[in-house]
Amino acid sequence: LYSMDGDRAPLADLAELADVHGFLVVDEAHATGVFGPQGRGLAHDLEGRDNVLTLHTLGKALGGSGALICGPKLLRDFMVNRS
Repeated sequence: LYSMDGDRAPLADLAELADVHGFLVVDEAHATGVFGPQGRGLAHDLEGRDNVLTLHTLGKALGGSGALICGPKLLRDFMVNRS
């Protein structure tokens, strides 16, 4: 979810590209707690895929601080070691 107009990225199309070319990182900062089942975000349909990471900000709709990354262990480890 981005822009002042509430535009949404074409996640299904981007996931297809990721299947061919690598992996997909979805920033759910403005969708966490608001969209998807139980506020899981717009990428909830992509959960469990081996090539998708989602980033969730805790300080907006959830009223906390910090953030978290969800995805397969291999990609999480890559992010920890390269970020």
